[in-house]
Amino acid sequence: MKDVLTPLEMRCVDKNTEYNKLPTLLLMENAGSQIASHIVDNYPDKKKVSLYAGTGGNGGDAFVAARHLLNHGYRIHLILLSRPENIKNNDSILNWKVIENVAKADGNIRVSIITDSTQLNPDNSDIIVDAILGTGINGKLRQPVSKAID
Repeated sequence: MKDVLTPLEMRCVDKNTEYNKLPTLLLMENAGSQIASHIVDNYPDKKKVSLYAGTGGNGGDAFVAARHLLNHGYRIHLILLSRPENIKNNDSILNWKVIENVAKADGNIRVSIITDSTQLNPDNSDIIVDAILGTGINGKLRQPVSKAID
């Protein structure tokens, strides 16, 4: 059994879902929900979660996961490794706006926008979720992404 898809194979899967009219927003909601479910099911006693988010679809998955984790009583630190206006994916933009609004009303989530690697601090969370890069990655990693990964 093959455990991992190549980036090209994953793009083909994504294109097939679009061709079959499966809404990409639903896919993102399901992905984020499953990230949260995995954490809730496997780490119920670990309540501090940091989610490092990029500007693509994986970042959108993190925004959704953060919302679901809040509903389960987790304390969230959501770290966007760019300016919000650099978010590329329409579904991610929508979910960013949602989590921004949630953060205004819920004291259990802190949102940080990191535009320079000097803004990154050591992370003392119980769980760290890497939602920085996905199949669309190409070229050399730039700051602050490369430092966050290190």
